[in-house]
Amino acid sequence: MKLARLFNETSAVALSYGIFRKAELSQTAKNVVFVDLGHSKLSVFCAAFYNDRCQILAEAHARNAGCRNIDFELLKTFAAMFQKKHGGDIMKNEKAKLRMLDAIERMRKTISANSEAPITLECLMDDEDFAAVYKREEFEALMAPMTLTIRQTFEQVRDLLKQKNITFSEVEIIGGGTRIPVVQKQIMEVFNVAQVMRTLNASECVATGCALMAAMKSPLFKVAEYKVEEYNLYPVKCSWNFKSQMEIEAESDKSTSSIIFPVGCNIPSIKSLAFPQKHGAFNLDFSYD
Repeated sequence: MKLARLFNETSAVALSYGIFRKAELSQTAKNVVFVDLGHSKLSVFCAAFYNDRCQILAEAHARNAGCRNIDFELLKTFAAMFQKKHGGDIMKNEKAKLRMLDAIERMRKTISANSEAPITLECLMDDEDFAAVYKREEFEALMAPMTLTIRQTFEQVRDLLKQKNITFSEVEIIGGGTRIPVVQKQIMEVFNVAQVMRTLNASECVATGCALMAAMKSPLFKVAEYKVEEYNLYPVKCSWNFKSQMEIEAESDKSTSSIIFPVGCNIPSIKSLAFPQKHGAFNLDFSYD
């Protein structure tokens, strides 16, 4: 299969949001903050939407703040409870561990809407059952360290927007983790909004955005064009050196470097570098700085 384009998840979400709202948008920017807390990571970004394009204005990520991390902390808690009562170690039994994780996921979704939630597993290990009732207060105390990481990621984007003097009209949330009440509370506190929006399909908006971009790239589909200007998270540095034959033999390294794509510049972006012909051959290297 031929690769059409590499596409960021955040850009896919923005495309999915903007292309279906073209009729509502104009040449005046509508700025929206998105919070995506999924299975394995957290993404927070702000995008400006116009009737023909969207532009990512600020972006931050926490690679290890996701529902998976919460589930593993709960797994360790329940495994210790089971071992204390029955003596068996769930952590050394893959089948029991996977069954427990599956039950924990269901319990986490239930506790997001209720003050407490039961977790029950028959014949979990060595013909022993496991049953417990977990309260929301205990759940929020357990995820307190991650809540701090989540809040810091929110504050990163908020501070970037303040530095650029950018205001936004709403906060859109996607991903299963945003159902957790303490997460929604942090969003409303940090971004100072009375409510959060849920107008996107939380489970499918990334896939929808990627499918739309693939259709735009394909000659087989007719799709309304909608330009996406992505956000560069990592500075790209260009290094070069002009060496004489004597310096090459002496393995002298006198290189010059310049960051040509700084953090925050839009993608796609074009930069031009000119080198004098009098130097002849030279080495050129690109890397993340």
